[in-house]
Amino acid sequence: MIWRTRPASGRIAVVALTTALMMLLSSASADTLRLKDGTVHRGKLVSRDDDKVVFKVEKGSITYTIEVRADEVESVEEGQPAPEPTKRAEDKSPAAVAVEKLSGKGTPYYVLPLHGPVGTRITRELVSDCLSAARQVGAKVVILDIDSPGGSVSELDGILRVLDRYSDLRLVAYVHEAKSAAAILAMSCREIIMAERGQIGAAVPYQLAPDGTPKSIAAKFESSLRADFRSVAERGGHNPLLVEGMMRDDIVLALKYDRRGSVRVVENKGDRPLKKRGEILTLTSAEAQEAGLPIGTAADLAGCRSLLRIEEWHEATRHGWQRFSQWAEEIDAAAERIPPGLAAGASRARRC
Repeated sequence: MIWRTRPASGRIAVVALTTALMMLLSSASADTLRLKDGTVHRGKLVSRDDDKVVFKVEKGSITYTIEVRADEVESVEEGQPAPEPTKRAEDKSPAAVAVEKLSGKGTPYYVLPLHGPVGTRITRELVSDCLSAARQVGAKVVILDIDSPGGSVSELDGILRVLDRYSDLRLVAYVHEAKSAAAILAMSCREIIMAERGQIGAAVPYQLAPDGTPKSIAAKFESSLRADFRSVAERGGHNPLLVEGMMRDDIVLALKYDRRGSVRVVENKGDRPLKKRGEILTLTSAEAQEAGLPIGTAADLAGCRSLLRIEEWHEATRHGWQRFSQWAEEIDAAAERIPPGLAAGASRARRC
């Protein structure tokens, strides 16, 4: 399920848990970087020129550096530098993760784990930081290792904007589970590989009511979202009817075979039913393969290599795994510090 918060928050749609975590992890006083897409970062301005702005984002014990094009920046407000976090011997925050380059034969690749909800464990900042590291170590291929039930539409939009900035990298989605927002994220990649027991689909949009319960969004917003997500699929080279089937229960889809054995997804009648009226489309690995969505199914990364027609490759760095693991630890630690009343509201948001 894809969820949206109440429209009063404008473009910045974040569930209560995300808001609480960001409040607990944010710095009290720092420089402020505002992007034209509505994103706001607080931390320390590193440098800026006519082409780019380099900015050190600081969120409590989390620090990472981002680089954005000058034409994407709305403003930079310089204030008092945020205090450096107190270091502990056992500190395992992402700030401590060094980008260590590994040597090996063949094509260098980078694995970016995207596990958990979009908007809490999967964020645009995490993706930006990791793709920057991938570029830093000279990775040619980035494997988006996706295992997610979906989440925030707003955060998905931010992540897709980040991916656009790294179009020079070969981005590949390796899907264990990709539901709702995560399904759209996977379909933004031209190459999708399904894990052996993978699933992808179920992208029905909902809006959270004031009491935290899900309700249908207005028709005009749903129509706009469908158009946006169809566009994502088309840019990824995938049939937009699959997105329609993942979002709508009133559409009927079928598989159509030609004389050469090629298959395409069509609306209404075909040679074999794919989705009945009243259902929301969710595909298993085998069903996705038959519908022509992935380039294949792989049991592990070695299988991905052969499907990508790469003769030999090596992992360029372990940064992605380390960065995600330590971010998850920060999220878990922050969640434990949320006041009971706020935590209850966040829990309601998570269940929708």
